[in-house]
Amino acid sequence: MKLAQNLYFLPSGTVQEFNVVIEIPERSQNKYELDSETGALFLDRVLYGAAYYPANYGFIPSTKAADGDALDVMVFINNPVPPGCVVKCRAIGMIKITDSGEEDNKILAVCIDDPYFAHYQDISDVPAHKIKEITDFNENMQKLKKSVWIKNINVVNGVSSREIADIEIAKHLNNYKGE
Repeated sequence: MKLAQNLYFLPSGTVQEFNVVIEIPERSQNKYELDSETGALFLDRVLYGAAYYPANYGFIPSTKAADGDALDVMVFINNPVPPGCVVKCRAIGMIKITDSGEEDNKILAVCIDDPYFAHYQDISDVPAHKIKEITDFNENMQKLKKSVWIKNINVVNGVSSREIADIEIAKHLNNYKGE
């Protein structure tokens, strides 16, 4: 396989097995973003409150979702993954989010190569409390921005099955090659 010079434009993969470029390790309070133009990883900000990322966080490369960014993915894997690492994943569900009025859905996925999560096939396999953690994180991560309580930045509109996540992924696979 020929390597891309910019991780942002690696092949997406397939609906059943897709690449995820990890930007943020699980339990981090640092929000990193990979720049699509340069391929450089930048520190975007440190989270404003006491929250931390409840899963490894990244995106499916060569995708452009409804919000104009790559399709976001929260990855369940047994350990934090360093930024810039590419992980082969499969979807188990999706969290539906509206961020400042825009659709900003997050795919929930498992690492294909982690036997700890091999039995996770759908969102129903995830412990209920973990879903609550992810929902709470996505609703509250920006509320203390600039020391001012901001309401309704992120609104979680529910959690969906693997089938719905697969449809979302299929809409965006390899749909972005850069401007």
